[in-house]
Amino acid sequence: MKYMRLVFLGSPQIALQSIKAIHEAGHNIVGVITQPDRPKGRKLIKTPTPVKKFALENQIKILTPTDLNDTDFVEQYKELKPEINVVVAYGRILPTWLIEHPDHGSINAHASLLPKWRGAAPIRRALMAGDKQSGVTIQQVVEKLDAGDILLQEKIAIEEADNNETMSQKVAVLAAKLLLKALDLIKKGELPKKRQDESKVSYAAKIEKDELKVSFSNNAVDLENIVKGLAPRPGAFIEKDGRRLKILKAKAARKNGEQGRVIEVSQEGILVGAKDGSLLLQIVQAEGSKQMAAFEYAKGHHIKEGDKLSELDS
Repeated sequence: MKYMRLVFLGSPQIALQSIKAIHEAGHNIVGVITQPDRPKGRKLIKTPTPVKKFALENQIKILTPTDLNDTDFVEQYKELKPEINVVVAYGRILPTWLIEHPDHGSINAHASLLPKWRGAAPIRRALMAGDKQSGVTIQQVVEKLDAGDILLQEKIAIEEADNNETMSQKVAVLAAKLLLKALDLIKKGELPKKRQDESKVSYAAKIEKDELKVSFSNNAVDLENIVKGLAPRPGAFIEKDGRRLKILKAKAARKNGEQGRVIEVSQEGILVGAKDGSLLLQIVQAEGSKQMAAFEYAKGHHIKEGDKLSELDS
């Protein structure tokens, strides 16, 4: 393998697998560009991104610009003299000068089978739509969001038990593998390019706060998929006794009943009427509490058949 001099742009946990793999493979990561430290937790302690933590541990130069066109940042970046930028969930749109500055431009690992699910939340949107497969695309970065030529692409099956957390883990592993392959092929001048089919584009908009509230007036299968796409964080929720109750695992069922009313409580969970069937709540988390089996929650809160479970459906 021929090693490349590169700048890595990434921030969250999903990007960590990629920077680790690139570093361990021997590529020269001359700099990391990541989001500034943000307040986290109940005490709002300023916390570095997972990618910044890795860079600190491995003595890699770190840049955390608030303005990607700031003169000082531009100078610091250009002094690094990268051959290529590698972008994995950095979290901001890159200006043209930064995309095009290295000899080999910029490549990005995107968590979908482009041109499907361009945008901020491809894994969540795939799950919420009930897709049976997802994947990773290595694309050439261009100014237009996720519209660059496809360099490499590989599918991942979405299994019945998958949620956003498990799919993110699968994507992280595959992205790292494909990025290493792409860097090797780019250095050899052998990487193929394929234009995206604009007629097949769909968009994965970021999740808005009002999407976290679920109503049992929705289709049961859609509710199951929404729960998968939002679990475990931030989590889909209903309102019970004026407090949020997160639904972390649920399954659509065929049994019919009044929307939002408990059909039965069993060891399997709480079965609640929905549109076109019902939803079996399996794992839940009450506000200020730990997650638990829905059956245990029902016992502790004296929930029984016939109760109205969600105030959103009253």
